[in-house]
Amino acid sequence: MAKNFHPYLPPLRIKIVSRFLWVVGLYAIFGILMIVAVAQTSRMTPRLIHVNYDSIAASGQMMKAWSSFKHPDLDPKGNIAQWEKQFEDALTLEEHNITEPGEGEIAKNIRILWDKSRTDPSNISQDDFYRMNENLHQLVTINEAGMFRIAEKSSNLGNKVFSGGIVFLCVTLIIVLFLSNGIANRLAYPLKAIAETLRSRPVLGTKLKLPTPTSLELKILNHEMFQMWNNLSELRQLNVEEINTQRNELRTILTFVEDAILVLNTDGIVLHANSGIKKFIDLPLEEIIGRQWTDLSTTNENYLHLRTILQSDLTQHQATQITVAGKKRSLSVRFREIESEKGVVTGTLYLFHDVTDRRQTEKLRREFIGVLSHELKTPLQSLSVCSQLLTEHKNDLSTDGQLLVDTINEDVSRIRAVANDFIQVGVENLSSLKLLLEQVYLDEALTQWLKPFRVLARDKKINIEFEINGTEKPLAKIDQVKFPWVISNILANSVRISPPNTTIKVTLKNSDSEIFIEMADQGPGIPPEIQKRMFDPYFQAATDIGEEKTTGFLGIGLTIAREVVEAHNGTIKFSPNIPTGAIFTVSLPLVHLAGLLP
Repeated sequence: MAKNFHPYLPPLRIKIVSRFLWVVGLYAIFGILMIVAVAQTSRMTPRLIHVNYDSIAASGQMMKAWSSFKHPDLDPKGNIAQWEKQFEDALTLEEHNITEPGEGEIAKNIRILWDKSRTDPSNISQDDFYRMNENLHQLVTINEAGMFRIAEKSSNLGNKVFSGGIVFLCVTLIIVLFLSNGIANRLAYPLKAIAETLRSRPVLGTKLKLPTPTSLELKILNHEMFQMWNNLSELRQLNVEEINTQRNELRTILTFVEDAILVLNTDGIVLHANSGIKKFIDLPLEEIIGRQWTDLSTTNENYLHLRTILQSDLTQHQATQITVAGKKRSLSVRFREIESEKGVVTGTLYLFHDVTDRRQTEKLRREFIGVLSHELKTPLQSLSVCSQLLTEHKNDLSTDGQLLVDTINEDVSRIRAVANDFIQVGVENLSSLKLLLEQVYLDEALTQWLKPFRVLARDKKINIEFEINGTEKPLAKIDQVKFPWVISNILANSVRISPPNTTIKVTLKNSDSEIFIEMADQGPGIPPEIQKRMFDPYFQAATDIGEEKTTGFLGIGLTIAREVVEAHNGTIKFSPNIPTGAIFTVSLPLVHLAGLLP
């Protein structure tokens, strides 16, 4: 890793080790010197003391032998030869054991006196006797002094070694303190500089100012800090861009939402307003946003009215009215407090929903229910009476006539049941239809449902074709009263508007999960402006279709058809038939034969 950062920068570990190696080296040198000194002292002192001691012991032996040699009567058991030998051996030892200054001169004097006296022991003068004893005593004294001197030197050397050790420890302690302080400063200074730089809260995106690294570790730390700082700067930039994007998206959504939106902070300042508010109070958005809501520079009646409402005790879905472009508009006012993550209220969002069209639709629905109830009862009653009369004389009619009479009776009964259901449902909701579902093979059912329309189509020179393109038996669950009405409604319109010598094609096919009934005619088709809303409830339009002009609830039949199909969990779709005509496709869930119970 060190190769990726200035190789000439030594690692901090090496610096620390190198500094402390100086201390270790000093301790090593001092230890060696101490060991040498102690070893030398411990080896030389006993040897020197032993030499002095040997000299003192030899002096004692010579004293004893000299006294016996001079006065043989003092030691009856001894003999002259033995004492002579003892003195000679001791003197010879002393002559080879000279260690002290002046000791050699004394040994020389003793040798002279001994050589003189040994030749004639009886002729030893008193003077020589005393001189010999004096020399021997001097020899003892000088060796004793040497022993004391050696002991003193050894003690002084020990004191010097001890004092040197104390001085060395103090000096090395001071050196260690200085080295430790230097290392601490080397470690602490750059870290402190980094901490102070971060504590100053530099602006993300600017260059981070860090101290020049003095070691490989600090170089690596600086590199990682720069990397993290750049990553944070990039992340902040991305966050800012994301926040701006989300803000712009939210602003776009709020601007183009159909409802009027007003956002106020806790001080009543307008934080956001969309084009709906602009349309209501007729004031540019730049004169609304950022201003005090209660102090806008306008006397618009709608503004004054809405300001009064927002200042009062507002309730959810509170209804009010304003005038826009000279027309009364009904509004439902809702609001919600905006809270921060800590639950502190920071503002309020007001939503002004225009319910004018919905109320108009409800009004049309009520009118339609009344019209349907009134308009269907009398014709249905007349059709019922006529169908009964035709039934009584059915035997007088042809086969086709009898088929038509049976179809009329079935359709009258079906229309009466469906009309009663829809009049009741219309008071509540079309989606609350109740179905009596049965499993029906649609190929067989469609064959029966198409019979009366074939008779009517033949009279108008229109051909009805029925084709089955399925991979499975077309089994579905349907209400046998309501669902046939959907097919009858679409086919009746197709027969009514199709010109002569055209074809109405009914195709039954299926996928793995659905059955499709496709009904295509070659009539004039449906204008594009009506296609968009022909399934809407209570849609009114005046159109010319074929040779007939129709006015009123054009979409009611298709609306009912759609509700019936969707109640069966199916769909109904329209598409133009090229070059002319219309195609209605009804889909239903397919019931698989393998899933039937025996």
